[in-house]
Amino acid sequence: MKEFWMELAKYMGTWKDNLMALATGFTVGAVFALFKLDVPAPTVLPGIMGILGIFLGYIVVKTLLHA
Repeated sequence: MKEFWMELAKYMGTWKDNLMALATGFTVGAVFALFKLDVPAPTVLPGIMGILGIFLGYIVVKTLLHA
């Protein structure tokens, strides 16, 4: 289990990176809304959870294959 968390930590980035990504995403979403365009991302929580599941599945399998 420790290997999983260590592998996950490699992909987490720094708080600064995450906050900058969030701010950039917020800005892009705001621009899309201003121009009345559909957002280029899932618009419901299950879609976002699916993306998170893909990411976590990748990390789990990669960790198991290298264990």
